Amino acid sequence: FTLKDKQEYKREFEGVGVVLRGRAWNMDFHDKYALESVTESLNDFKLIVDFYIDGELSKTMVLPLNFVQRSYELFLQYNIPPGKHVLKFKITNPNKKVYLEVRNMITYEKIENKI
Repeated sequence: FTLKDKQEYKREFEGVGVVLRGRAWNMDFHDKYALESVTESLNDFKLIVDFYIDGELSKTMVLPLNFVQRSYELFLQYNIPPGKHVLKFKITNPNKKVYLEVRNMITYEKIENKI
């Protein structure tokens, strides 16, 4: 999913860990594979996003548009108590030319060793 008009998103998950994969991107270059130039990366703009788990701030992530600086992981948090959780994230410095695209949400469950 893509956050273009919304600056906040909430999603339930179950498990002991979660990873969001995706990218912060320039709307003017949505078909381009890599944003490398100063123009494409909007003068090295970095989207700042607060991530909350169960209503508590877990991490604030700085997400660069520049291809060389960015990571495919938008957010990760492990060692969460087992069970159902709510992940919420909020863009704190919106830019009308930038959107956040979440491609995958990976959750982890605790597996008991029965050897």
